Amino acid sequence: MSGLTFYGLIGMRIIDNKKDYYDYLQGILGQDELVVYDRRGSKVVSESETYLPNFPTGYDVYFCKKPFNSDEPKKKIKGWYSTKYKNIRDRWNSFKYRDYVEEGNIYHLFLEVGYNQFIFEIERYLDKEGKLHMDTDLVDHREVKKDKKKSKAPLFIGKLYFGYCDAIDKIDGIDNPILADTWIPKFIPPTDMWNMLYEYISSLRDKEFTDSRTNDQHIESAGFDKKISFRHRK
Repeated sequence: MSGLTFYGLIGMRIIDNKKDYYDYLQGILGQDELVVYDRRGSKVVSESETYLPNFPTGYDVYFCKKPFNSDEPKKKIKGWYSTKYKNIRDRWNSFKYRDYVEEGNIYHLFLEVGYNQFIFEIERYLDKEGKLHMDTDLVDHREVKKDKKKSKAPLFIGKLYFGYCDAIDKIDGIDNPILADTWIPKFIPPTDMWNMLYEYISSLRDKEFTDSRTNDQHIESAGFDKKISFRHRK
């Protein structure tokens, strides 16, 4: 995503006792009391405070830069078994029976910001010297309607797994995460994050319109006189 300038951004009030990487814009843009992000109860997302090499906990495989026993060198596998996002989406067209790829352990992370959904891919592997590498990439971004959101919260993060026929199953989701201690800010600039949150929260104030007019009222609103316009003519 391309970063936005401050021009065009509008103030928003954030209520929370924790700070995230985009909060500083509140001091620059001011606070709109009609658009309030009540983030109380937010949870800081990062690597675990306790390092357990035998058992990664929380979001360690996504954010911890220390090696775990599950980390290993890249392996040569048939392309059909690749778990990289681009290969999952098009595995039957991308590979032939004899095609092989090399890849490490692949993990996917789901982030929803307002009406925007992001999928990140993390590849963890050890090089020949046993040093851990973590390659992170933003592999998908889509805008969705309200009924396609995964959470009612303005901000949501969750571990993502791909099952049979590429079905998506999200577990351990967290509403209103604090992302300052993650690598996510390098993919989503603070101005973009602010804009997406503002758009969603302000939209919650919009009342959905239900047309309760009768059929006769519809006819009259279209400019017809019901008594004359639809009279049978000989």
